[in-house]
Amino acid sequence: MSHDTDPHITEWIKREAACLHTDAEKHTFACAKQKAVVLHEQQKAIIQSCLEADLTLLHNEADKALDVIRERAHQELVDLHSKHKAQREALKAGL
Repeated sequence: MSHDTDPHITEWIKREAACLHTDAEKHTFACAKQKAVVLHEQQKAIIQSCLEADLTLLHNEADKALDVIRERAHQELVDLHSKHKAQREALKAGL
């Protein structure tokens, strides 16, 4: 009997090929999973860095806006105080 025609050898070759195919699929899946995890971690680090930069920018802009509001409020108080003082002096002068 030749190995080309022996059904046992043919069956053994088919089984081995199926096992190799399954092993290759497992290896391919494991590699793809590992690459996906690495990519996810890289993207997560980039996104976190961008979010932190955005948060810092927002915080700085909020601080500037609050400074402007405080300055306006202070100026309004100064103006109101000056106006009140002028009215008092006018009343004193009229008495």
